[in-house]
Amino acid sequence: MSETDPLLPKRRESNGYANGSTNHSVNLSESVVDVTGLTRADDVPLKVKESKGRRISLYVLYFTMFLGSVTFSVVISSIYPYLQKITNNTSSTSFLGYIVAIYSLGQLLSSPLFGLWSDYQHAMVPLQTGLMMTVVFNILYCYAVVFSPTVGKIVLLVSRALIGAGAGTVLLLSDIVCVFMYCKGGFNE
Repeated sequence: MSETDPLLPKRRESNGYANGSTNHSVNLSESVVDVTGLTRADDVPLKVKESKGRRISLYVLYFTMFLGSVTFSVVISSIYPYLQKITNNTSSTSFLGYIVAIYSLGQLLSSPLFGLWSDYQHAMVPLQTGLMMTVVFNILYCYAVVFSPTVGKIVLLVSRALIGAGAGTVLLLSDIVCVFMYCKGGFNE
């Protein structure tokens, strides 16, 4: 393949930063792949800095993502018995479907909002907000049993929706890990 192959992205014209441009290119003459538009052509992107603090931060992010997945898996298996306990065995399976689906709906609606928020503010602020939402509404979910059966069903539904909204930070976590690993000055530094 030649450098003028029409299937390859166009070469960069300058060594300046490419923020704001849509020309994410492969610079064949220097064997540097620019996939983000955030690095200079003379930098070496895709090189992971091996500092101890950087690795610890990545492990914390991975562990946070793991805990979110485990929490979802553990709770999803116990929703129906908990719903039956709250409603004194009067709840239908269709309402169970609403409770399971509303988590994903909350996550679907909040993920782009958290991403947009992180574009305008340091990514840790929306991440901490989402994690705090998850903790607070998981506690509310646990206390749904103290309400009357009708109110308990509504509390369960609302808490699952807001837990899902807080879990919308999963994509933000993935984005932070990618930026942190592959861009110079990751974590919005």
